[in-house]
Amino acid sequence: MLIVREFDAPREQVFKAWSTRDVLERWHAPHGCSIEFKKVDFRVDATFHSVLETPTGYICSVRGTYMVIDEPAKIV
Repeated sequence: MLIVREFDAPREQVFKAWSTRDVLERWHAPHGCSIEFKKVDFRVDATFHSVLETPTGYICSVRGTYMVIDEPAKIV
């Protein structure tokens, strides 16, 4: 899956928003939902795990592995 978004912000700020746990926790969940990052090990071949909960109680767990980190240009 490829996700592409454009942001009116400096490249470094956008990279930080995707790579820093406390910044991710402030913006990553949709309005009304809560999110907890159980693990963010921001290194190539390391993993992340987040758990999002909706106001209705639905829980979505997401896990992945960082394959490419090219600061400030790309995270795969």
